[in-house]
Amino acid sequence: LPERTGHPDVLTPWIGEAIDFTDATSVSSWTIPAVASVFTGLYPQQHAAGSFAEIPSNLARMTPSVLSGEAVTFPEVLRDQKYLTYAITASPFVSDTTGLLKGIDRFEVVKSPNVASHAVLWLRGRAASQSPWFLYLHFMDAHGDHVQGSPALEQFASELPDGLREATIRSAPAGICNDRQETECL
Repeated sequence: LPERTGHPDVLTPWIGEAIDFTDATSVSSWTIPAVASVFTGLYPQQHAAGSFAEIPSNLARMTPSVLSGEAVTFPEVLRDQKYLTYAITASPFVSDTTGLLKGIDRFEVVKSPNVASHAVLWLRGRAASQSPWFLYLHFMDAHGDHVQGSPALEQFASELPDGLREATIRSAPAGICNDRQETECL
């Protein structure tokens, strides 16, 4: 947002051409299976990406399954049609190691506040090109209010009954977010 970043507003003119999904529901509560479903059109039970052999207790120590090499992704289809495919992600889970970037020619991993600015730079570089392209952006901003200790979570939890309040605060992803040097939530 220009008023928050001080950067010129280059996306507003494009909004009139964009499709606005006002009632979207994810097939999963976490990144790997959700993105795998977006890219393949398959349900998590079909592509099995992001599943665990046992109930996960610490994502820093457990490895989820990756997207199968047999699953065809939308970026692969586009790449085969001679599209340039590019991704800018703030999530370490959206990576080539999880299989989620199958069909993506090049990608950047950046801190969440920088996803949009990197996208604008990439788009400016493509402006003169006549070649078709696909750009995938993966933001992490939505996770900020759900991290233990955040004011929004504390305010939300304060309005709940005692037992539910403590369970909500305990279930916020502190282990995922605070075990890392960065302040981003995975």
